[in-house]
Amino acid sequence: PAEEFHIWPVNMVPHLTSWSSPSVKVILIGDAAHAIGPLGGQGGAMAFEDAETLAYAISKVGEDPTSLEKWEAHRQARVQQVIDFNNLTAKVREASNYTAVQWAREWFIWGALRIKGAEGYRWLYGYDGAVAMAKL
Repeated sequence: PAEEFHIWPVNMVPHLTSWSSPSVKVILIGDAAHAIGPLGGQGGAMAFEDAETLAYAISKVGEDPTSLEKWEAHRQARVQQVIDFNNLTAKVREASNYTAVQWAREWFIWGALRIKGAEGYRWLYGYDGAVAMAKL
């Protein structure tokens, strides 16, 4: 029933310049560091990527004392790229009062998926944390 339907606001975490305490004894990952709106379904994926790559960075601290700083810079850039993409797709998917506009938007989305194919989104869905961290 319409009277039971609720639309909850989507709140975002403000951009944090650092995800760690000054002593680097506390490091934020996932939504604590960078909550991503629910429209793209990437919040959980980014948290898993954070955990995987952070484990790698921690394992390299003995060899490279800057590995945690490199990790943070890499993850912040990656997460921002995903947030930007998520915001763009959310904007395209905004509801319209005009059927023709809504229809055109949906066909645009399907057309972009068809043209780009799986390779066009490999940067998003084919991320390999071990490979990314080995390059740092």
